[in-house]
Amino acid sequence: MNTFEITQSMNWYKSNIMTMDDSGNLIAYGSRSIVVLVNGLEGNSIYDLKYNRLRLNTKMGCGRIGAVAFSPKTDYFENAHYLASIDEVNIYIWKVKSMVCDLIHSFGNKKNKNITLLDVTWLYGCLTVVALSDAGTLHKWDIQALTMRNYTLDVKTTPLTLAACPHKKNLIAIGCKNGHLFVYDLTGDGQLLHKLHYHERNINSVAWCPVPYSPFSSDQSTEPLLLASIACDRTGLCISRAGLDMFNETTVAIPMRPLRKTAFRNKNNLIWSCVKWIKPTILIVTSGFGEILKVEIKPDMISEPIVTLISDTHKDIIFSIACSRELVKPYLWSSCMGRKLIRTRLLNTKEETSELPLEVPTLGGFVYCFSLSPVNSADFAFGLGDGRIYYWNVSNKRQLELITLSQTMDSKVLSLAFHPQDEGLLAYGTGDGRVGVFNLTRKKNNVNLLKTVLANPIYRLCWAPFPNTKTVDDAKLALYAVGNGQIIIYNDMNLWKDPFNMKEFTQFNEIEDKLSTPVKRIEMAWKPNYDVVAIGNSNGSIYLLDGNTLKLKYVVSGHDQSVECIIWHPTHVTSDYSEESKYKNYFASSSHCIRVHQFNEDCEPSLVVEFKGHKEKINELAWSPHHNLILLSCSNDFTAKVWNVEKCTLIGVYSKHLCTVLCGIFSPCDADIVFTGSADHSIHSWRLSKDLHNYTTEFKKNQDTPNIVKEKIVTKVTDNSKTGTTESSKEHSNKIQQFPLSSYELFIGKHLEKAVDKFIDSKYNNNVSVDEEINYLAFFGTTTEIKKFLADEYCALQKKSSNQMIPCMNNINIWGQNLESYFKDAIATKTINDWMIAVAPSVSYELWTKMCDVYAGQLEDVGEVTKASTYLVAIKKINEAAMLLLKNNLFREALAVVKSQSEQNDELILEITKKWAEYNVLHGTS
Repeated sequence: MNTFEITQSMNWYKSNIMTMDDSGNLIAYGSRSIVVLVNGLEGNSIYDLKYNRLRLNTKMGCGRIGAVAFSPKTDYFENAHYLASIDEVNIYIWKVKSMVCDLIHSFGNKKNKNITLLDVTWLYGCLTVVALSDAGTLHKWDIQALTMRNYTLDVKTTPLTLAACPHKKNLIAIGCKNGHLFVYDLTGDGQLLHKLHYHERNINSVAWCPVPYSPFSSDQSTEPLLLASIACDRTGLCISRAGLDMFNETTVAIPMRPLRKTAFRNKNNLIWSCVKWIKPTILIVTSGFGEILKVEIKPDMISEPIVTLISDTHKDIIFSIACSRELVKPYLWSSCMGRKLIRTRLLNTKEETSELPLEVPTLGGFVYCFSLSPVNSADFAFGLGDGRIYYWNVSNKRQLELITLSQTMDSKVLSLAFHPQDEGLLAYGTGDGRVGVFNLTRKKNNVNLLKTVLANPIYRLCWAPFPNTKTVDDAKLALYAVGNGQIIIYNDMNLWKDPFNMKEFTQFNEIEDKLSTPVKRIEMAWKPNYDVVAIGNSNGSIYLLDGNTLKLKYVVSGHDQSVECIIWHPTHVTSDYSEESKYKNYFASSSHCIRVHQFNEDCEPSLVVEFKGHKEKINELAWSPHHNLILLSCSNDFTAKVWNVEKCTLIGVYSKHLCTVLCGIFSPCDADIVFTGSADHSIHSWRLSKDLHNYTTEFKKNQDTPNIVKEKIVTKVTDNSKTGTTESSKEHSNKIQQFPLSSYELFIGKHLEKAVDKFIDSKYNNNVSVDEEINYLAFFGTTTEIKKFLADEYCALQKKSSNQMIPCMNNINIWGQNLESYFKDAIATKTINDWMIAVAPSVSYELWTKMCDVYAGQLEDVGEVTKASTYLVAIKKINEAAMLLLKNNLFREALAVVKSQSEQNDELILEITKKWAEYNVLHGTS
């Protein structure tokens, strides 16, 4: 049997909650406050998928993940080197390979939310993130230069979604409520280029054409930068020219009626559509009927667009789709409200064989309980916090197919119990006190709801004989329910029949009347032959009762707090099924520790062993059905542990869950596999031989946080000398340390005697050992030591991630003769400044030329076009400087640059004057 994971479902009502890298090897999506990475996408089965989860163990997280996006390919970084994600107020930058959060930018906290972030994307060809907020603001964050520019959309509408142009830097499209669509240029101070209103309702998704020219026209010289948008109004797919005049290129009508022939559920009458532009003439669209449609537009638009149905596998609304840009592996991944992630093959040709969609189930609630059928051990059921019950045949090794038994419950499912004789009966208990029985052999009318007596959660269900009835093989079994500190007995499976209370058959007044606090029933476990029943109480005691008369036999004490779980050892184990297990009278109980007792008919139960390995409460225990005295425990400390009771040792710890482990069970088909369910909305299947370790990974609630960046906020500066004086005085009041690692120790004179001895020894003896703990001793050491010391100080300044540290970093690099590598890093990260340009000639002329070229592009990105052109002129790139000015409609400046040269370019002068004339005609100026 293969191991697997059933992981968290993604958040709803977010079009960009899922993304895929360009090569099609990795998917990322947001689930609650967690980012899930999915590998192994090429496999033919769910068992081939591998999951990793990104989450910060800090208090900075605020709300659910709203969008995720992989970084594009740049000159120095490959595709998907970084992953950007947002919650309500934070932007997170993750390194994908190391799965570490590198940077965070926060706009508030849980109590003080200035804005709420809605979407995030990366600009074309650079490591710059753009985030969109509900206040109509854009936030452009260069994660290399650590600069932030804020823009405000001067419009009276609420933005919803965001998409960056894949051909032109700093160009983005914004979809808004009520059908508004904007195109915004983030160069310099920003400019709203176009706004239009083609739709009537909210625009959920926008997509750019993968080529800059129009694939519907034979003219490829112009770059209209086509933009597709789709809304919740079924008005169709609108394609407009975002790079020119924003006129409508074409409108594709989406069918008003479903093309599917299978059933479709839409109880809320919700319309949600997404669009992906995968090839120049092919778009993928989701309809309001849970369909995936292919829209093919013919070149020159000689005929109407062809809309065909690709998949109708989803039974609910599809709210997010993802596919690779390069389409090396033509697969589309989609997610719906039915909590399924489905892979669909795209662009099938007649020569290709048909491929069935791969359905990946995901979970939307805490996994509270497991249950295995005693009749057919392959039947496995589990209940979730979202009110769903799933049934699964464990023996199916090819596919993980979950059957949903319930979708209409309004409360969490806390307990399940298969009938030990009737294969088709499954009892369930909910958080609001309801008890019911599923008949799995029926397709309709298969739920029998019993009369609700307890208005509190049902923690445990047991099938056992009714009190004072002889145990016969074919005897009718009653259903025992534990909740609200009581035990209720359902003898008749009828909604109108009142159940019995266990108090009617047995009383414990002689014991409990002496206690100051009332005792509540928490747990119940029957021995497999129904001779004895164990009841766990809130005061830590365990009552052992006769299985027939329910008379009290023994009281077992030892737990300090309430008993959470009791479980009897199985009568037979698969490793030796020829005879009964000699440990069949053993039972284990848990609270904050685990106690294993041996039950004896003639005397009180004896304690076998006590384990205290967990740091918090233990929720569930499970014996192995394959080997004697192998015990599994699941705890609130985020771990599951396996114990050898016979040897009184810990076999290993499983600690890959992100939250409380609520339930666990051994696989009935494989002795080496264990299933565990957790409050992190996931089920893990893992092997005893591979996935256990002998130590516990401590979960630190206040783990070291990544760099919380206090970057330079770039704004438009007004000419005010008083303001400048005030700011400079504030900066000087907070003195910056040039050597942050060693300043304090040197100031207080720490290790001064060792420093003097080292200085004296260095004068007379050459071989002097360096004490690494005393970092400032490098001042008295060799050239190698001082260079290493300066490198460490530079790293310390760099980690502070503040713009005020740049002068100190410059000083250290020029003192330590490290300018060349320092400047090369600045070229790679595009963090060049004027000081670097001034000092670069001291290294080499070639380096200075390269830095001027890169710096010009850097200045263009922030809107300083005229300054950028001066650096291009300085390195004799006259034509490039003129074209830069021409591109930004600075015609006089461009002519001044070209015509002042000794050798003039007549063709360039003609082009500038021609563009100037066209601009005047278009804008009505003279």
